[in-house]
Amino acid sequence: MPSTARFLRHPLGLTIAALMSSAAFAQSSPTLNTVHVVAEALHHSDSVVDADTLERYQADDLGDLFDQDPQISVGGSLGIAQKLYVRGVEDPLLNVTIDGAAQSGSLFHHTGRIGVDPALLKRVEVTTGAGRATDGPGALGGSVRFVTKDPDDLLRNGERLGGLLSAGAGTNPESYRVSTTLFGRVNDQWSAMGTLVERDQQRYEDGNGSEQAGTEANQQLGQVKLLGDFGAQRFTLSHEIRQDEGERAQRPQWIVSGFNRLYTLDAERQTSTLNYRLRPQGQ
Repeated sequence: MPSTARFLRHPLGLTIAALMSSAAFAQSSPTLNTVHVVAEALHHSDSVVDADTLERYQADDLGDLFDQDPQISVGGSLGIAQKLYVRGVEDPLLNVTIDGAAQSGSLFHHTGRIGVDPALLKRVEVTTGAGRATDGPGALGGSVRFVTKDPDDLLRNGERLGGLLSAGAGTNPESYRVSTTLFGRVNDQWSAMGTLVERDQQRYEDGNGSEQAGTEANQQLGQVKLLGDFGAQRFTLSHEIRQDEGERAQRPQWIVSGFNRLYTLDAERQTSTLNYRLRPQGQ
């Protein structure tokens, strides 16, 4: 008897007893109902650049978009060289989307892979830090979601057709930019819009008045968008073409040198996006 009592107080004996107790509890415990967890990405955004802010900034590039947010920085003065950083984490380690289309590829790891015209944007949503499940794949350092304008965002109540024309010019570098947008409503369900942007800039000059090689650019953007809104269901189909031409250094974010020589570079990107949203009645 004494030896048996000592065996029951042994840690191994306690482990066996605990396992037997857990198994008995599992057999007698009731089955729990399924719990559904639903989240919307917008509600989890740490920073949102809305339409009013975009209109007030009159942003010319990515750097202007995030100029007031200390968590986000943009490196590179040329569109083809601009890289996005969230808390110091480079954009290849972020989940970056434009209207839901992932911006996952680049021509070269020294060039930027995010090309979006600020004039087309309706909203920018940013989450920082370790990615949440709603941020999508690859969001090691967070996510950035660009949302472009729909025809309904430009049409006022009762309007069927409209247009926007904007132009700008700069001195350093010598540059100009012209943007034309036409939008209209076919009927109560269907609407469409089209945008053409032309931008041309010469070389920058430094503080001594010397031109910086590899900083000139000629860029074109074309986008068409079709929207179908049937109340509970909503379709959006868009196609975008971006072109960038000019003399570029092999590593465009570095100074031109014998090691980093200039090349004539023509880059083109085409993106087609189809979005479908279901909004059940009563929700």
